[in-house]
Amino acid sequence: MKPEDIVLDASTPEGTKALRAYLEYARSGTLQIVEETGREPDSDFERCVIAVLQASGYAVTPQLGVAGYRIDIAVEHPDHRALFSRD
Repeated sequence: MKPEDIVLDASTPEGTKALRAYLEYARSGTLQIVEETGREPDSDFERCVIAVLQASGYAVTPQLGVAGYRIDIAVEHPDHRALFSRD
């Protein structure tokens, strides 16, 4: 199954959209739909982890969203910073 086999429209369920996005990611290695939510970390633990990662030179984004779900802390690999397509 290829991503383009899944036709999206206004009535497409979120799970189907997520499957298509995953298939696109599996083929390209790049996340096509990334939401920088602008949200702050949810806890002091997340803030501490982010501070340590940033002090070690990593680019960190809290609450990064993909297909309606959020990742608490997204860390970009220093050699592969362009894995998230932000267009």
